Amino acid sequence: MQYKYDEEGGQFLTFVLTFLLLVLLPLTYSLLTSRVSAKGKQGWLDARGQKVAAIRRLARRSLRNPKIGRRLLLVVVGWISVFFLVQRIANAASNSSHAVYDPFSILGITASATEKEIKKHYKKLSIKFHPDKIRLSENQTKEDAESHYIDLTKAYKSLTDETIRKNFELYGHPDGRQEMSMGIALPTWVVEAQNSGWVLGVYGLVFGLGLPYLVARWWYGSRARTKDGIINLTAQNFFQHLREDTPPARILALLAISEEFVDPKLEKRGKDANEEDLKVLETQVREQVEALGPRWALIESFRTQSIRKTLVLLYAYLLRIDTKNATLTKERYVIGATAERLITAMLSISLAHNWMDLTLQLMDMQQCFVQAVPPAVELRPAAELMQLPHMTLPLALAVTRKAKLGELGLQGFWKMEDAQRRKLLGVGKEGKDALSAKQYDELMRVVGEWPRIELVDSFFKVNGERLVTTGAIVQFVIKARTLPFRRDGVMLNSGARPGTEASRRDEESSVRPSTEDDEEVSLDHLIGRTDTKTSKEGKQPVGVAHAPHFIEVRCSRIAWPARLV
Repeated sequence: MQYKYDEEGGQFLTFVLTFLLLVLLPLTYSLLTSRVSAKGKQGWLDARGQKVAAIRRLARRSLRNPKIGRRLLLVVVGWISVFFLVQRIANAASNSSHAVYDPFSILGITASATEKEIKKHYKKLSIKFHPDKIRLSENQTKEDAESHYIDLTKAYKSLTDETIRKNFELYGHPDGRQEMSMGIALPTWVVEAQNSGWVLGVYGLVFGLGLPYLVARWWYGSRARTKDGIINLTAQNFFQHLREDTPPARILALLAISEEFVDPKLEKRGKDANEEDLKVLETQVREQVEALGPRWALIESFRTQSIRKTLVLLYAYLLRIDTKNATLTKERYVIGATAERLITAMLSISLAHNWMDLTLQLMDMQQCFVQAVPPAVELRPAAELMQLPHMTLPLALAVTRKAKLGELGLQGFWKMEDAQRRKLLGVGKEGKDALSAKQYDELMRVVGEWPRIELVDSFFKVNGERLVTTGAIVQFVIKARTLPFRRDGVMLNSGARPGTEASRRDEESSVRPSTEDDEEVSLDHLIGRTDTKTSKEGKQPVGVAHAPHFIEVRCSRIAWPARLV
């Protein structure tokens, strides 16, 4: 048995194609299914792309900035490689000397032809291609004509002669058993002597330098960051300076000194490339920060230029102060999204210390960064209204300060008379802080579909017991629902409907006896057994969060505010 390498290249290319398809097919499937499922779960309120004009301009694709994801680019390049390999393999197969013997294709007839049809067709071919009768072309020799006629004769006999047909059925060739050789799916140029230096060089670069570099990069990169993806020095600063009574203004200052925002080029230059526009923005920020109250202030001097720029852009993002400079606008949105991610590290520290007040404050600030609203407690009703389209801080303050219902936020705004809302928002008037009739209609459409969470019931229970016994594992059950204002505009008190059991909490009603149905349901959840019909009943999939000022796409989540139960 003789071993040989792949001289024609077909076997090696087939191996590469198989390996490529093993990686490419699951990747393509996951890419397509994720896009279809995300598209099918979204309504008009929680659909993608509902961003402000500035973010849409930043996300707009162009020839210079096509904004193609890595996975999509990998899939596209992979399928182009697949088509190229298929073409090369097809060419190699057509020119291969080891092609599968097919007498039907040689004679030019179908595999379903009868013996009578085969004989009739061969008779025509023998007259046409007989070496003594055929007229040779310019590039054809007599030996070529004789070889072609012999192939036709072998193909005819393999289909009509019993002995030759048996050889064809047993060995796949009319001449009987053919020489067999085992091949290695590597092209011959890999083992040729003149290419040995190049092959060893590539092998050394890939396995001697490339692989250790990737491993070292992954190792040192993972050591430089926490499990949340935060730089270790940033997490260390948070751990050292974060306290249980840290005010919101200091939290923003801690975010500004994060290593994620350090710009070495800015520190080297000493001033920003857009210094004039940054100074104008800083002046506007100082004016609005002073108006927030005595607990808020922007310091006069900064340790570094990176800290100064970051803190100015953080406040500009939360207060929605626009600038005509496109670079600063982009950096403002990027810094806002990065700060929202950094608060996750602060939350981990706060939860580890069991600091409830700080944890609630950080959760609230994280939501403020997603919606780009001021984190001041005094402006909470106005911040709720600023989640609506075209609602600015001056308009929100006008609603909350000039109307009693405005102090209740979104539900109070919905309960107002239409004429009162139009007057407070200056609908139809000219001016910067006024809405047009079209903008007002869009705003009210969003308010009507805004999902508000309502507490239906909450209680403690112990499986198998009617009372909470000593040392028992207690379960706290919360039942809640979300309804848009247009379907139910009842005023809620601390998230509960007035007059219901959820609004009347006492020590006795807070503990419920466990029933057999509850125990059965708990057991089903523990072992992972659920009924698909009942599990989908009454449930509605939630799309992405309605966050027009957040540069990233966020999945919708519900954060329940703390209340005494």
